[in-house]
Amino acid sequence: MTSRMQQSVARHAGRLEAAAGESVTYSRGAASATFNATPAHTAVTIGDVSGLSIRAKRRDWIVQTASLVLGGVAILPQVGDLIRQVIGDGSTAVFEVQDLGGEGCYRPIDPAMIVLRIHTQQIGREEA
Repeated sequence: MTSRMQQSVARHAGRLEAAAGESVTYSRGAASATFNATPAHTAVTIGDVSGLSIRAKRRDWIVQTASLVLGGVAILPQVGDLIRQVIGDGSTAVFEVQDLGGEGCYRPIDPAMIVLRIHTQQIGREEA
């Protein structure tokens, strides 16, 4: 039985998807699934022992965990999985799921893991 909070999280996630979601294809090896995900950004600061810092932006994707089904099996994101998004000019941006500074490659938005924030970095573009 789901709690009122879980129902509320699911309802709000659906509204976010409807308002700002974009169609993406999530793949691991030959298996893939197409669903709506909401793009988000995370700023990352990387420092080294010399005191030099580099600031970079990463693309995150907010997804409903129930959307992550490959070959009939529910999955959780893994480093190396790919997310493809067709962009305005018809080409496809390719994002790789990556660890975010020891935080892991995703984090739950809510305690019941109804919604996940998946950390990615764009690694390429495929022409139409």
